[in-house]
Amino acid sequence: MKKTLCLLLAVLMLSGCKSENKYEDYVGGNNSGFDNPIMETENGYYGCVDSFGLSLCYYDKATKKTVFLCSKPECAHDGNEYCNATRKGISYCGNICLSGEYIYFSGQRYDESDGMQKNSLYRAKTDGTELTEICNFYKLKCEEDSFLGRSQGNTYRSMLMHRKWAVIPFDDASTEGYTLPYCFNTAIINIETGEYKTLPEVYFDLKKVEDGVGGFYAYGDWLYYTVTTDFMHENKQLYRYNLVTGESEKIDAVGKITSYIVTDNKIYYTTPPTKNTVSKLWTYDIENGTINDLSAELKINGSDFTDAEIMYGGDYLILHDSHHTSLSTGFEAHSENLDRLLFMSKDGKALREIDMRGIVPTYTAGGIEGEEQEYFSYELKYCDGVLYAVTMVDLDDPRLSPDGRYNSLFLSCPVEDIVSGTGEWNEPFDFFALADKISFLWEW
Repeated sequence: MKKTLCLLLAVLMLSGCKSENKYEDYVGGNNSGFDNPIMETENGYYGCVDSFGLSLCYYDKATKKTVFLCSKPECAHDGNEYCNATRKGISYCGNICLSGEYIYFSGQRYDESDGMQKNSLYRAKTDGTELTEICNFYKLKCEEDSFLGRSQGNTYRSMLMHRKWAVIPFDDASTEGYTLPYCFNTAIINIETGEYKTLPEVYFDLKKVEDGVGGFYAYGDWLYYTVTTDFMHENKQLYRYNLVTGESEKIDAVGKITSYIVTDNKIYYTTPPTKNTVSKLWTYDIENGTINDLSAELKINGSDFTDAEIMYGGDYLILHDSHHTSLSTGFEAHSENLDRLLFMSKDGKALREIDMRGIVPTYTAGGIEGEEQEYFSYELKYCDGVLYAVTMVDLDDPRLSPDGRYNSLFLSCPVEDIVSGTGEWNEPFDFFALADKISFLWEW
């Protein structure tokens, strides 16, 4: 079960992207609580089947087949140095992003020559050639079987590509003893030169940043990110870093936020409730500094949001009620609303509500003291006009992989169809068709 849950974390989320973007454009950066191994393109999906080893693969929409991303003839795809898709000794750290003719991803390996565990940025051509390590951006002296730097604690963080930069979150355990909590760090890598830098340390009125930075978006020359000091994100604030000049600044006008997106030269953001106010939706115009309240129709199931979370949805805003609500606000969560989504136009008009409990199935798993309990849990991701929901299926579900290690279920529906009321959810791909062929990854 532990392996299954670890794999779930590594395959849950879909990379925020737009497949027609060119090299110089923004690709990715939607908020994510997990690694992002799936990258959609017009004709298929790129991804990594197993997070415990490198196993790049491609699912073709037309043929409905999954193949290893290696074009070498007579390759066994068994982790040897000859293969472009599989490699023993590289622990896949998620976050595939497409930029031009290359896919980029982060990985970790142990170097026997110097006893260092190293985090690196890799890339490979989309035709399955030229697997290359661009840069090693983090290393730590440790034992061979150590498992560090996988961004497990970096909630709401995901890799993004923007122009010539790759932005990669990682857990920095380089402090003496490297005991928890890790220092949550961020590498900014020039993919042309391989040079890298990290986000500057943040000094402000809160003395200790324990939960790090994350929630990345990029727009123009700026990388936007959040800073928070606690796990419940009750003091999340917005910063931005100039990728060209290295300037960093706090966006004071926005104040404390729950979530945000950056698009159309505007910041759309939600604010947490207080003892006197409910959660609200706002826009901040980056150019002229004006703020507008879009909360007039911010209601779900006829009631106010307990704590509104916003995610990017192309021409729409997608909002849901957060499960992380502080009792200190005086607001109790409306349990009947936690699994409802509200779709809004960018001018704040409510368009449609949907209940995910009618879409995502429940599953059973061992609970406290080993008793089986029924769970309902899912993660959402928007990519190129499509909303994805990812959950687990029961162990006796026919959709479970033959060896039982992959019990994730991906469902998808075009956002336009959801808003119009004609949407039908379906399973877009079976990425785990290769699962029985990668047992070598569990041997090292």
